[in-house]
Amino acid sequence: LEAGIRGLPVAAFDVGGIREWLREDLNGHFALPGVPSANGLAAAIVSCVSDPAHYERLCVGAAEVAAEYSADRHVKALNEIFASVQRQTA
Repeated sequence: LEAGIRGLPVAAFDVGGIREWLREDLNGHFALPGVPSANGLAAAIVSCVSDPAHYERLCVGAAEVAAEYSADRHVKALNEIFASVQRQTA
């Protein structure tokens, strides 16, 4: 997301919560599936930057996705979760 704030696409392994914000072919590319490897990550990076038009489209997508995760939206979502938990325990 830090890269997206600067309008830069990302290449990453599909682990942890990455899939929550990395949207294949919108703001970057996932490394090849299977066992994580340097070659798989390199292929994803090349996919992001090898075609100037595709790279520019990913840059726009990166900024758009990052904007969805503003601090205000994050705090609002956390407050909704806390309120939900509070209602369940009351």
